[in-house]
Amino acid sequence: MASGWLDRGKTVGYLTTVLQVKADQKYTIRLLNDDPPVQLWRHACRDTYGKFVKALCVGNRNGCKLCERNAEDRFAGLKNKDKPYPIASEYVKVVWVYQEKRPMLIVGNDIWRQLDVLFAQDINITDRDFSIVRSDQNKRVTYQVIALAPAPFTETVDMATMPTPESYKGWLMENVQKVALPTVGGADETPEDPEPEKFVGGEEPKAHGPQGKTESVTAERKALVDKVVFAITHSFNAGVVGICRAKILEARKTVNPKCSLDVEFDAMSEAELQAFLDMYKVESKNK
Repeated sequence: MASGWLDRGKTVGYLTTVLQVKADQKYTIRLLNDDPPVQLWRHACRDTYGKFVKALCVGNRNGCKLCERNAEDRFAGLKNKDKPYPIASEYVKVVWVYQEKRPMLIVGNDIWRQLDVLFAQDINITDRDFSIVRSDQNKRVTYQVIALAPAPFTETVDMATMPTPESYKGWLMENVQKVALPTVGGADETPEDPEPEKFVGGEEPKAHGPQGKTESVTAERKALVDKVVFAITHSFNAGVVGICRAKILEARKTVNPKCSLDVEFDAMSEAELQAFLDMYKVESKNK
């Protein structure tokens, strides 16, 4: 039975253009180009009806009311996951989904990081399909990316149906208005389950250094991360981000050839974060 007129007007907690992988499901995808996915920062929140929503973070230096709430003195010292509006980053990029017969967005971290490893191994990630498998064991969700044999892409892509990271970012921005903010003097409503229905690959960011060791998140580090997020949010250039990360990794390897290859912001030292910020400002002006 086809969906009715009223069904099409129902509110959903996610974008229908975002691929939702359920337990033990498998999808086959194709990257339509080799542009890197866009990184966005968002808060885990509850709306006025108590439902889980993700809301865009624009940085506390740009007036993010959720960051301001997290920064209140009474929440000082709490872990990110225990604050009223936990923050995390996730990557967004459009792919072709064969089972859906249309282009869709993959949002998260796990899948993109696995594809990044394949890219670093000089595997062509645009001349073949990939199988994406989700497994749920012991309350832990994992995703496996399997590279298939090279094959031509023969599907016809209707550009009019192509979702974009910008559309997902706009949806996150709209969600900011839905967040339930407690009234002055009212009780706080901290999300006990920050992500009951994760998008593909969603996970909590951890602060750790280039050698994989956990670092304390100091006020100075938080301020530095805010500066980096502010810079890339307002003048995002994926190519420049990639260039700067490559330079950070190159400098790291000169000190320790066996260093960690993880150049996510939460894996950088404060010195590396500052170097990234300085390089990004210079490189983005030259582009």
